[in-house]
Amino acid sequence: MNFQKQVVLKAGAAKQILYCVVLEPETVDLQKDILSAEEIEQACHAYNVESRVIGKSHEKDADGNTIAAEADMVESFIAPVDFEIEGEVIKKGSWVMALRINNVEMWQNVEAGLYDGLSIGGFGERVEE
Repeated sequence: MNFQKQVVLKAGAAKQILYCVVLEPETVDLQKDILSAEEIEQACHAYNVESRVIGKSHEKDADGNTIAAEADMVESFIAPVDFEIEGEVIKKGSWVMALRINNVEMWQNVEAGLYDGLSIGGFGERVEE
């Protein structure tokens, strides 16, 4: 899932830490889906327990395994309240992730705006209500 409102917060430039909103509740994504705060919390917690992999732009190796980016997830949480980082409003219930970028070229690309957000890279089954 990708969102039309993608918030990339370059806080901690000296440490090469990138804060991003992964999912925002009650916001239409690029697939025209809307997730509740409860669904986002479940996705965040499942990722934190089961995955914690930062993939490189959905790239896969010859065996279909995710190619890892030169980045580490250093924070991943659900916003307990509305708050602001560097002038960007983060909505209560949003999944916020902080990545430490371990590659100078990748960090330069972040600073140049070549990355505009994160994707959960998941699959789902669409059910009509």
